[in-house]
Amino acid sequence: MSRNILFLSKTINSNVRRLCTTPTPVQKAEKLVLIDVNDKTGYGTLSMNRLPVNSLNVELFNALSDAYDEMEKNKSRGVILTSTSPKIFSAGLDINDLYSGDSKSWSELWDASQEAFLKIYDASFPSAAAINGHAIGGGCFFSMICDYRAMVKGYQIGLNEIQVGIALPKVLVMIMGKLLPRRHAEISLTQGTLYSPEQASKINLVDDVVVDKAEAIIKCEAFLNKFRKIPMDAVNTTKRTIRREEIDYIRNNKQKDIDDFVKAVESVEAQNTIKMYYQALKNKK
Repeated sequence: MSRNILFLSKTINSNVRRLCTTPTPVQKAEKLVLIDVNDKTGYGTLSMNRLPVNSLNVELFNALSDAYDEMEKNKSRGVILTSTSPKIFSAGLDINDLYSGDSKSWSELWDASQEAFLKIYDASFPSAAAINGHAIGGGCFFSMICDYRAMVKGYQIGLNEIQVGIALPKVLVMIMGKLLPRRHAEISLTQGTLYSPEQASKINLVDDVVVDKAEAIIKCEAFLNKFRKIPMDAVNTTKRTIRREEIDYIRNNKQKDIDDFVKAVESVEAQNTIKMYYQALKNKK
């Protein structure tokens, strides 16, 4: 059974459905996040490497946290977050963990997610997402908490957890509510809408639409370059003022947020839908 996309939209097009649900053995990778530092610019490119679809689990969340710790230690000037998969940025939470897990494992999963969120969202350097493929569910969320997003044409992005009966954790609602115009945020969050890059750019979900990953990297570097002549202490103080609500919410309500996530996942409605998707994947083997 492969570790594939959980949050498959009922409206997702057939190409995306085929790509994200065809069982494929997970590649055994030495590192779940590859780090490549450009000595000239000081930028680090972090590539999620849990193939085939970068499904998010405790290990990948921890690898992201560790990679950001390394960037902080080395006083990085900025990070570009991307993927080694040719068509998937990240397909969201691992369906195997949500189908076969329990309250303890789900708590550990969301705890690791919170830590990765704080590392990225409260980093002392800017982050830019080079979205080189589909960014669904958690994949969309981790691109949203970057300072900038460039997305390759031909893929889809969105938070569609609601379609499997999982109420979105508060911090996801807070982030999307600030990023998108309110009406678009409400529609996206309550309907689980998936957007093309062109649609996403019109509602602030992505900043630029590009033709390929190489151009996405160039756009991300250009964004990071804008901070080279600006004192970063001033940037970080200002950014943390803007982001204080979300950061404080997680730090001050960590256990409640975990409990809310577990409650949402273990609901009868969510588990019935997760089981349906799990069995559908299993039957495709």
